[in-house]
Amino acid sequence: MICLRDLLRKTENYAKRLSFADDVVKAPYVDDVTGAVTALRDACCHIDSFKQQFDDGRARGALNVIHGAGTLLKYNDLTLGSDYQDDIAFLYGTNRLYFHHHIVRDFNEGQTLLKPLLKMPWDE
Repeated sequence: MICLRDLLRKTENYAKRLSFADDVVKAPYVDDVTGAVTALRDACCHIDSFKQQFDDGRARGALNVIHGAGTLLKYNDLTLGSDYQDDIAFLYGTNRLYFHHHIVRDFNEGQTLLKPLLKMPWDE
């Protein structure tokens, strides 16, 4: 998460923000995939982060993983899980990232945007 967050920051600073929102769980601090990565990074790096919470602070969830489609947790009106049989979902609180749909796509799109900006000695 730390390295992925760093890649997205560099992509945003030097090229453009990765702003697709496919399957991103929206929150006041999450509008797109870059926000979702930031939320998961904050939740996993800061033990007391509110981004691990399910509600007003009474219930928290740190690093829940679900392989394939299914429901991981039902809590009051909240349902957490995965919609994809062929993917892995990582959840911290209500924040979710899919391995293929988000993480791999972020890496590939970030690389595509940043690679042309690199000057390598053998390219001269």
